[in-house]
Amino acid sequence: MIIELVGPPGVGKTTLARALATRLQDSGRDADAVLSFRPNERSGAASGNREPAKTQAILQRLTRPVWEMAAISTASSKEERLIARTLLEMVPAKTLLTACRMRQYILRLAWAWRTAAIGARISIFDQAFVQAIYSLATVARRADTDMLDRALTYVPQPDLLVRLHAPDDVLQSRLAERRRRQGMLERLLEVEPAVNLASTSTFDRLDRIVRAKGFPVIRLESAGDSSRETALQLLEHAITCRSGRAGMGVVLH
Repeated sequence: MIIELVGPPGVGKTTLARALATRLQDSGRDADAVLSFRPNERSGAASGNREPAKTQAILQRLTRPVWEMAAISTASSKEERLIARTLLEMVPAKTLLTACRMRQYILRLAWAWRTAAIGARISIFDQAFVQAIYSLATVARRADTDMLDRALTYVPQPDLLVRLHAPDDVLQSRLAERRRRQGMLERLLEVEPAVNLASTSTFDRLDRIVRAKGFPVIRLESAGDSSRETALQLLEHAITCRSGRAGMGVVLH
């Protein structure tokens, strides 16, 4: 089973993916979180001296595409390379650097998706194809409905799509804190928080399209610890239902 979390930056996708995987593992299920950490989040930026962590973060951010592409290029299939090329043709990036980064991201995602699809585990993606389409639309500053519809038709569908929502003030606060922990150079590789907040309407369009296409969707609030516990309970129940009724094609609310 593949579970895909989607939502604007700062909504808590990675936090929920990790918590859900832990909860399922504790209940005896074979589950894992497939994460797309930002380097500074993975490098332990909570230490007393954050400058070395920030330096390490930007070095990882710049070099990761190189060694990941070298590793994935030999493992990726023709179909996965076609997915990356086609999505970038549908939503072309404005700069060569952005195109290279997005191609690396989609190839890595397609490889991880294929690995999850042939396994028996519950794989929880904190970012996957719907999120990738959002990211492409954001960096390209294009989000027309026809383009989103074509792109969503092309990508594989998860067994459960989890749409996370949080109030704008919560997102703004989280994005400001994330930016505060980043170094100056790493900020250059990020979309401005104002652009991310302004582009949340793209998710409203994606929401309508995936529902029209019959994606199995559940919408959850992600405003804090209390809403996270409620979300975990609802997701655990939804996963149990879907595990018991393979192929269930309903939309959850």
